[in-house]
Amino acid sequence: MSESIRNLMQRLISENIRDLGIHVQPVFSTIGGPSFGYTVGLFKKLGYELLVVGLNPADIGPLLYHVYCEIEQGESLEEDKPDDRWANMPVVWKRCINPIIHEEYTVQADIYWKTQVPVLQMIIPDRGGRFPWNTGYDFSRMNQVQPLLYMTH
Repeated sequence: MSESIRNLMQRLISENIRDLGIHVQPVFSTIGGPSFGYTVGLFKKLGYELLVVGLNPADIGPLLYHVYCEIEQGESLEEDKPDDRWANMPVVWKRCINPIIHEEYTVQADIYWKTQVPVLQMIIPDRGGRFPWNTGYDFSRMNQVQPLLYMTH
């Protein structure tokens, strides 16, 4: 990414945070990996940013903005517990520990905050409603849709 594009992106992010309280950064895959989106602007308030991978790209921005609005109204996120308030299915927020998160997923957030910020990933279940830690989880399909960034492998 050129310096001028990077500066333009950071200006847009700063304006969105100033005007809306948050910036949602969409990333649409063009090389076969999953599309995803993440927040920029929550780190000072919550101590982390949010990442969603594996949903329809058109749904990720509105979903993350909805989560932000609910947090602004006093709702809170709980890590490692199934929660059906955010999507039309239970999801689990997991803290990302895989270093690839900062290289491939939350680059603009790290540039904005000038540090590698903690990130919670929304983990979605497979079609059978199972999470990766449940017996029978469909790894063969879901590994293509949703990388498990709470793991280091």
